[in-house]
Amino acid sequence: DRGMLDAGAVAVDTQEDRGRAYAHYLDALAGLPYFVGCHWFQYIDQAFLGRHDGFESSNVGFVDVTDSPYPELVNAASRANAFIYQSILAR
Repeated sequence: DRGMLDAGAVAVDTQEDRGRAYAHYLDALAGLPYFVGCHWFQYIDQAFLGRHDGFESSNVGFVDVTDSPYPELVNAASRANAFIYQSILAR
């Protein structure tokens, strides 16, 4: 919903949905007995026009190409990460 040509690895409709998807991703991983950690693919969005072949113009970052954060994703990730250890220990 911010104008990127490609939605990323898993398409969602809004930035709020990206935040919810991140929280779900983290919670799902924490439920695995062999989970040791995870990472996010990319800190910054890919270039708007992508590569010469038209790929990699994705909305995949915590910030856009002007280094402006996506508050919906950042806030959801902050909340999810603040409670991840309690979530793991509770299982």
